[in-house]
Amino acid sequence: MVWDSSYLNLLLETEAGDGSFLITLFRMPVRRIVAALLPRSGRLLLCRRPAGKLQAGKWEFPGGKLEPGEREPVALARELAEELGIAARPERMRLLLRRRQWYAETGWLDLAFYQVNGWRGRPGRRHYSVLRWVPLHRLSRYDLLTADRLALGKLSAALKR
Repeated sequence: MVWDSSYLNLLLETEAGDGSFLITLFRMPVRRIVAALLPRSGRLLLCRRPAGKLQAGKWEFPGGKLEPGEREPVALARELAEELGIAARPERMRLLLRRRQWYAETGWLDLAFYQVNGWRGRPGRRHYSVLRWVPLHRLSRYDLLTADRLALGKLSAALKR
């Protein structure tokens, strides 16, 4: 399945005063995002967004935006190198979940969550204020970004498969 839409098309049907209907098409841009679930000894890496960023102080799975024409696993490997200083191999990533999320600040996001198996290096705080390894059953106790929080149940089930 290819999920490469860069726009969300919305049709709005409204009744005109004369009993006819007007149909309007809205094309809303959709930003594609990849996120990594990095397992280590029964825990996952959570990252806290620093002051000055949108939703500062919230926790998230590391990742970021895709560049035009970039494949998801390649983009995720690039983002992990930039944000955490680790080397992840795209062929060792497993897609767990896709979901679409609306944020008032940024609009629609298409998110792809990947389990990243095996990487080189030690994660560092290049773009985050805090990094924390959290047991799966305690993730819901953190103030996660909405998309990450709403995906927790399905991600937990997918990780156990």
